[in-house]
Amino acid sequence: MTRYVIVGQGIAGVSAAEAIRSVDRSAEIFLVSNDPNGFYSRPGLAYYLTGELPENQLFIYSKEDWRQLNVKQVKAEAVRLLPKEHKLALEHGSPLQYDRLVLATGTTAARITVPGADLTNVMYLDHLEDTRAILRQARRTHTAVVVGG
Repeated sequence: MTRYVIVGQGIAGVSAAEAIRSVDRSAEIFLVSNDPNGFYSRPGLAYYLTGELPENQLFIYSKEDWRQLNVKQVKAEAVRLLPKEHKLALEHGSPLQYDRLVLATGTTAARITVPGADLTNVMYLDHLEDTRAILRQARRTHTAVVVGG
């Protein structure tokens, strides 16, 4: 049995798991992510922010979908790759041994580098927690500036 470790539980990581499962039903697949919310629609965050989509609809996989995919979800931060040993070191816990490794870590919003960019209320929309923080802040203010698209 081949053990796959996929770092990243966004659409790229989950799509990789689906592709592997479609050709190898016996594979052992681990999805590693430090996002406490697991897999959700990141493009949907903007629609959640505007109120067009409720939060629960961001989670597009049901329990049955996860059962059929048959992956082990590891809530941890990958901190070091040990390629000669075929191991992935995690922030907490034992390293994960792998036969095949997929790095599907995605990206984050480009940080702006202008005066004031480090102020408390400068926020980014990368993850569900960011969206929740923006919504909390929006309840306390009446103006906002959006940079980027």
